[in-house]
Amino acid sequence: MKKEKLLQERIFEKLEGLFSKVIFERNNGYGSNPKPGLGDIDHIVRHYSSKCARISIGATLIPGQWGIIQAVPEIVLGMKKQAEMIYDISAAHNKDILMTPEMLAGILLYSASGDSYGLLTCTGKKFVLHENHLVFELALNKIAKKIARQILRSKLVRWLPGFGTVSQSLISGKVTRRIGATASEILSGEIEIVKDIEDDTDSTVDTDWLAENAELEMTHDENKKT
Repeated sequence: MKKEKLLQERIFEKLEGLFSKVIFERNNGYGSNPKPGLGDIDHIVRHYSSKCARISIGATLIPGQWGIIQAVPEIVLGMKKQAEMIYDISAAHNKDILMTPEMLAGILLYSASGDSYGLLTCTGKKFVLHENHLVFELALNKIAKKIARQILRSKLVRWLPGFGTVSQSLISGKVTRRIGATASEILSGEIEIVKDIEDDTDSTVDTDWLAENAELEMTHDENKKT
């Protein structure tokens, strides 16, 4: 449990500034280069799918502690390339001006698994983005925990038939192509941006935090008794 928590924190630290960095870099990159059009989207998806496929192959877990440590930056790098792809697709749809870390993370998480942990929801024929920093951090914490669990699980079962590595489930070329197609579909339609008031979310986040820490305290007390 301790190893998972430490790994989760390490992944969260790397994800926290990733989306702002991508927006800054891609926005500056278009300062001296023409933006892509709708006809360039297929090429964009193929380009980044190829990059992620190479990263995925290189991120195959090495047995032992070193394999776990090495997997984190490579998986985060693959997610960064996927975020760059989504930004380029948004530019093709003339929506890059709307791009924020919350929107970029929401589209990436939703396109990857259908769940953005409250950042992006589908309502009828449109998507609703909840632009709230607390929700953003909560979403990143949840995906960091999910990745940490997958890495530790992959370390144990990677040699068994039928099981792929965590990199193959997150950043493979096939997964990246699916993310690109879903992201383009989202960005081609209407996206309503709701700037949630922070206070509205405080009670929910505090409840989650209290529940988690209460559970940790109970475990700590039980350990002291034993």
